[in-house]
Amino acid sequence: MEKEESRSCLVKLLTEVVPGIDIDRLGVRRNAPGKSFGDSYAGPLVDMMLSSIEHRKGCKTAKPKMTLESADPLLMMMKDQVVVDLGCGSSLAGYAIACLAGAKAYIGVDPFSPNRDIDSVCSYSKTSIKKVIKPYTDLSNGKKLKCIPGLYVREDMLRFLKRLPQESVSMLISGIDDYVLDDDKYVADVKSEIARALHTEGVCVSYASRIHPRELKRFNLSFTGGHVNVHCYYKNMPTEAGLLQNKN
Repeated sequence: MEKEESRSCLVKLLTEVVPGIDIDRLGVRRNAPGKSFGDSYAGPLVDMMLSSIEHRKGCKTAKPKMTLESADPLLMMMKDQVVVDLGCGSSLAGYAIACLAGAKAYIGVDPFSPNRDIDSVCSYSKTSIKKVIKPYTDLSNGKKLKCIPGLYVREDMLRFLKRLPQESVSMLISGIDDYVLDDDKYVADVKSEIARALHTEGVCVSYASRIHPRELKRFNLSFTGGHVNVHCYYKNMPTEAGLLQNKN
């Protein structure tokens, strides 16, 4: 009974974070397409974002060769948004990105939990959250990252995307390549749902991923001296973010 009450509270929190989300049959175990992959691509991404910020502020410990041209437009477009991390894996690096942007909340979505006994909806422990943001808590501008609500939903990305109201969230997709997901029809359906659910002033970040909703507008953030782009898809870029993007 205690576990069921706890789950009920978490589902309630999910509906508060994303008003209008469809929670029907949430938690029903189904077969999911794709494969589990142990590595994390969001980790290097958040490190390079911070290298970019520190380098532009004159931090001597920054690594210029790993900086992004500018992560500011991306971070600005995630501010006050609910960030859904599709295929989040066991890493909480996506949560750190959401915190860095000043997002409203973070939802990690993945059908392949490393813990088979984990419930369909759970909150990340305070210990895990504090551990993942600890390296990023003291930024050169004197601000500290604040913990935001963090939820994990054990479900495949397409089924979860279909639950979302239209134009309701921002998204992060990292490391979903052909090895992890080789179903072309499934990928096409995911891209359509991303275009539907993406907030009008939000952003969908695709990094080291085969998922590119090309019907949306796009700008790229490139690694200095590298060959990998971070693709940022959007519907309407806020004026401030647009000015920053043009400047860079």
